[in-house]
This record gives sequence, C-alpha cells and structure tokens, in this order.
Amino acid sequence: MVHGQPNDPELAKRVPAYPFPDWTDGCIALSNASMAALWEMVHGPVPIEITP
Repeated sequence: MVHGQPNDPELAKRVPAYPFPDWTDGCIALSNASMAALWEMVHGPVPIEITP
C-alpha cells in the first residue's frame, strides 16, 4: 500500500518526526503533502508492484 502519514494522534505523539522513522508495516509511506501530489497525478485504479 502507498499511504500518507498516520491519522492516529497518539502515534504522532510517540513518533513526532514521522515519516522519517520507520512507522509503517511494510508499506510505502509518504508525507501527506507528497501523497496529495501523487493523488493529483495518478488516476486509478493503478496496480502497484513493489520489488526488492
């Protein structure tokens, strides 16, 4: 999944500098501003393939 920053205010208190620390569980994490820009550029559905 590709997503923006977490909406959970408790997580924001514990990890105030996200997205720099690894706060995801295997996803591609973007800042909310970057996610909004990506959303404007891509018209879905778009398959996403993540490879090592």
